[in-house]
Amino acid sequence: MKAKVEKTTKKEPKEPKDSKKDIPMIDITDEHDIYRGEVETPRVLCIIPARAGSKGVPDKNIKPLWGKPLVWHSVEAAKNCGYPLQRIVVSTESQQYADIVEGWCGKGLVPFLRPSELAHDTTPTYPVIIHTLDTLKERFGETYDVVLLLEPTSPLRTGQQINEALTALFRSKYRSMVSVFKSEQCHPVLAFKKGRDDQLQPYDGAEYPAHPRRQALSPVYFMDGSLYASFVDTYRQKQSFDHEDTLAYVMEEWQSFEVDHIWDFYVIEGILKWRSVPG
Repeated sequence: MKAKVEKTTKKEPKEPKDSKKDIPMIDITDEHDIYRGEVETPRVLCIIPARAGSKGVPDKNIKPLWGKPLVWHSVEAAKNCGYPLQRIVVSTESQQYADIVEGWCGKGLVPFLRPSELAHDTTPTYPVIIHTLDTLKERFGETYDVVLLLEPTSPLRTGQQINEALTALFRSKYRSMVSVFKSEQCHPVLAFKKGRDDQLQPYDGAEYPAHPRRQALSPVYFMDGSLYASFVDTYRQKQSFDHEDTLAYVMEEWQSFEVDHIWDFYVIEGILKWRSVPG
């Protein structure tokens, strides 16, 4: 049966499970609409990439985290964000992964498999997203205004933050959004390099005394991998989420942990346990 993308301007948002506060529907200003020249409520496709190949942590995307497969946490955040996402797609080349995802998270999340040539360690994100967009159009006649990317390796984001980030993007003049976190520990002014005979040298080439007090440093932000969004036409043109027309959405620093190594599972489970304790 051919899937349809229905207008959702009159649809009430789901109440998110991760927040007691009501999340308002997106209210786009007239100025914003003139700038965009697009629909009042953008049609959003959420893509969660979960390839099977992983050298650092084998099968990390389905490895249990807090009792659920890692990819489950991103799917749940998307489902409970309060914004009417038109479709959530888990992009994987593995039928085993597809079965696990649909068994844990619900049917229809893997409408097709990703080609194996788009599932290598060196495969960039752009062709994976374009493959998903183009395949949905070819097979189901579905088109979208905005693509939202949620990496399974950043499981600490919340549904409310997804909603807030999309709201911020749609109320702004920008065409793309990425999540960042403010860091004092990793400030570039405080960085060093090793010279001859392991001599410690200021990384930026400054002379000693090189570094001001931490309290005097201007804020710096790093991309944390939790949230990416872009209008589709801009993403096709720029082939990236971060460029001169990108909005920053600030996350908490403790949410910046990503699953790259086995010990990251223990660190993140510790954070989830801490967050689950009242008070």
